[in-house]
Amino acid sequence: MPTPYGRDRVLETGKGALVLSCLRPKGWSGRPGAGGPPSAPTEAAVAAVAPGTAVEWEGVIYEVVRVEDSPSGGTRYTLEPWDERQVIRKLERYGAADPGGNPGAKASAGVPPATLPPSAGKARALWERIPLPIRVLLLGFVPGVLLSSFCGFHLMGEGMSFFVHELGHTAMALAFGRFAVPAVVLTITFEQSRLAAGLIWLCVAFFAWRLRSVPGWRLAAWAAVAIYPVVAFTPLQLDAFHLAGHLAEVIVAALFFHRAVRGGLFSEWERPVYAFFGWYLWLRNVRLFFGVATDAQARTDYLSIAIAGQNDLVKLANAHGLDLAAVAFAAFAVSAVIPAAGLVLALRKREAAPAG
Repeated sequence: MPTPYGRDRVLETGKGALVLSCLRPKGWSGRPGAGGPPSAPTEAAVAAVAPGTAVEWEGVIYEVVRVEDSPSGGTRYTLEPWDERQVIRKLERYGAADPGGNPGAKASAGVPPATLPPSAGKARALWERIPLPIRVLLLGFVPGVLLSSFCGFHLMGEGMSFFVHELGHTAMALAFGRFAVPAVVLTITFEQSRLAAGLIWLCVAFFAWRLRSVPGWRLAAWAAVAIYPVVAFTPLQLDAFHLAGHLAEVIVAALFFHRAVRGGLFSEWERPVYAFFGWYLWLRNVRLFFGVATDAQARTDYLSIAIAGQNDLVKLANAHGLDLAAVAFAAFAVSAVIPAAGLVLALRKREAAPAG
């Protein structure tokens, strides 16, 4: 299904037909006399009826079959794939070019369209030939990777990293019955309440029972029921707490990539922002752990520079008598794979979605 822009919303109704709901009209017109159940038109019928507005959307040409006022306000357009037996006399394009959220709007009367030099026109044409998800990822790659050391981008990226990291620690502590409060660059935790952990275990078992008939989730839910007490009521809960900060960062990076590829929650301008934070969190963790795993100076810095006490991997290595470099290499592998898997999965789902 193609991606709507701004505050527009789209609904697929089957056989390639779409219903596009917009807050503001786009100036498109429907097929004259459209209404009633669809039928297979003959050649003569196609030639006799003037088509509605032809609209290009993500490389696919649609015909505006019907234009209606939406019950919730705004305008609703019913689009169907263009019948190739009709001649396209004028083509509108639906896209994100109009900042007002009306991609199909024309230039105001009396205002000539802006002219671009030939080189700019070629560059723009080349850019528009790149699939939209890849363009979004490229827009996020520039500030998230190439310019990540610049002050503004660095501050935003580090702020998101600290925020997600401490929330990861907090969520893991609460999940095992330890009250926790996230601070700016650390998480304050208290002693575990075994009563709270036992109640959480019962809740996990209840949800597993509710999901007993759902394929896929059923096995994962009962696995969580079996694993929970092994972690919650043993020293492994501390290991999970130490790992939760960085694990949250790479999981959120994967989720940000998903939103960048699939579309923003509210507006299209969110997509490059998601891509920026996804690239930054991914690069930050991969670079940190690869350095600790392979460079002696980076290990010295990681051992000696900590905001409070010891860093997470140092605590984990000391608790089990492990080599810090080996622990860092394992963390590097996990932090490299999770966002990459999220990105590949989002792109594959995007390709598998019907083109309309």
